[in-house]
Amino acid sequence: MKQQSEPRVSLQASAADATTEIFVVDGKLRRLASGVGELEISVRPGIYKVRFRSGAVQEDKLVEVTGTEPTVQVHGPPVQFRSAAPIYETATSREYHQAAAGRESRREPLRCGSGSRLFLFARDIDKSARTRPWTGVSIR
Repeated sequence: MKQQSEPRVSLQASAADATTEIFVVDGKLRRLASGVGELEISVRPGIYKVRFRSGAVQEDKLVEVTGTEPTVQVHGPPVQFRSAAPIYETATSREYHQAAAGRESRREPLRCGSGSRLFLFARDIDKSARTRPWTGVSIR
C-alpha cells in the first residue's frame, strides 16, 4: 500500500527592493533556499522563517504553511540599513541630503586622470551642530 505524500505548497517571497537577500529556514533551522529580490520554493506544510537582509540589518517573518492553499506569498518590509551615501529609504536617508547630493553631482566634476571623475559629498547625519563635516577631509 502506497503512503500519500504531504501536499507541496509554493512559498513565494519578495523583498521591498531588488537588492535585499532572502533566506528560507525550516522548523529544524535548516536553510532551504536563498535568493536576492525574489525567491520561490516548494515546501511541505509547516512553520518557516523568511529572513530579509540588507547590509548588516535583517527582518524576519514567521510563516505558517497549512497546505490548504497552493501558494503562500510573503512580502518583506523595507530593510532600513545605514549608509554613508544619501540613498533613498535607508535608515540615514534625509531628503535634503538627497536633493543636495543630486544637485551637486550634476555640476562640473573634478576630472581625475584620463576619463575619470570624482564626486565627494560630506554630510552630518546626526545633526550634532557641526557646520562643516568636511573639515579635515583630504584626497591624496
